[in-house]
Amino acid sequence: PAVALSLPKERQLILFRMVQEAFQNSMKHGAATHIHIKAEQQEAKLLVTIEDNGKGFDVNNTSKHGFGMLNLKHRVSLIGGLARWKSDNTGTKVTIEIPHQHEH
Repeated sequence: PAVALSLPKERQLILFRMVQEAFQNSMKHGAATHIHIKAEQQEAKLLVTIEDNGKGFDVNNTSKHGFGMLNLKHRVSLIGGLARWKSDNTGTKVTIEIPHQHEH
């Protein structure tokens, strides 16, 4: 069953754009044939993973990080989150963590 995200609309849009960017990177650069997207609300954060079966890349080689990856890093920083990549020749996994902001 679908559950509403506990994020304000503006942050939901930024998250949507980040998932869209990771999805496009998987298809365009990774040549992935399967992409799995998972969103999980935890007590203090929203955790989103985008996992593919593409060709992967060297996450430590910053000269190979393209505009899409830099754009994703910028967007996640706008909402106080964190993005991590794990990649090898069996695919890439992008993990996005967004802390819940409590209204005062």
